[in-house]
Amino acid sequence: MISPDPTPARSPLVSVVIPCRNHGAYLSIAVASVQAQDHQSWECIIVDDGSIDGSAEIAAALAARDTRIRLHRQPPRGLSAARNAGLHLARGEYVQFLDADDVIAPTKFSIQLAALVNASRPALAYCDYSLATAGDAPARPASYLSPRLAGTRPVLDLAARWEKNLSIPAHCFLFDRQLFSGRAIRFDEALPSHEDWDCWMEIFRAEPTVRYVDMKLATYVIRADSICSNRSRMRRGFLQALRKQQEHSRDDQQMRVVLTAKLADVRRAYRDCSRVDRIRYLATRSLSRLGARLLPSPACNLVRVRLQTWLRTRGWSL
Repeated sequence: MISPDPTPARSPLVSVVIPCRNHGAYLSIAVASVQAQDHQSWECIIVDDGSIDGSAEIAAALAARDTRIRLHRQPPRGLSAARNAGLHLARGEYVQFLDADDVIAPTKFSIQLAALVNASRPALAYCDYSLATAGDAPARPASYLSPRLAGTRPVLDLAARWEKNLSIPAHCFLFDRQLFSGRAIRFDEALPSHEDWDCWMEIFRAEPTVRYVDMKLATYVIRADSICSNRSRMRRGFLQALRKQQEHSRDDQQMRVVLTAKLADVRRAYRDCSRVDRIRYLATRSLSRLGARLLPSPACNLVRVRLQTWLRTRGWSL
């Protein structure tokens, strides 16, 4: 159980993990939102993922001015690998993920930690969020989706409504680090997108204590070059993550039903994806069917297996 402790020196340490790749223009603002917290027991780990825009130098300067900030540099390996590196380095009782172009409210740590007082561990708290735009990104107020989970099994709701009328940005959460250290949960570095949803699914499968704070304590910034703007990549990642979760749900019939329905939903939602992807898919499917007619059976089977493997990595199927 977590007990209240008014002594600042003994208050829970929060590890903030900031992955950064070529977001030097925003990094200082994100870090400033951490430094402005009224709960001051925190460490900030900036993971520079092979930036070439001076982000690492900016992070180093921030670390030189504040000993609570640390910089970890690595070759470009992607968002999931950067977050995982930060998790490996984290020393805090709680973990706060924060992308380099997002910000959190000054009271986020104190309010969410208070919500977790006397909660059975492992536990997590999450909050509402607001939207903002950066640079030339189009304003899309309609893109806001409520983060509030419903039902007695939140993981089912997370599976059923994600991106339909539910979204929880990473920095809405405050996680008990035991959820990661005690269960070896990490972000899947093989997924081209939806690594966050996949990770949340693994966490909620563990059935932690969950506390919702109905306050907008996080700001999600929409940028024109966001991964979310690449619908083809989003589709591939979502379908891959869904199939992975199906594999993890072999003994959970209720979840399998939800995930099967979700697969159909995702295919419908992303049916306007890149025409190039669609042409490639149709061409590959045609070649496979032609091969089934022309090639001897063993060779045909080998071709089909290889094609199916290649298509699955792109969120397709024969």
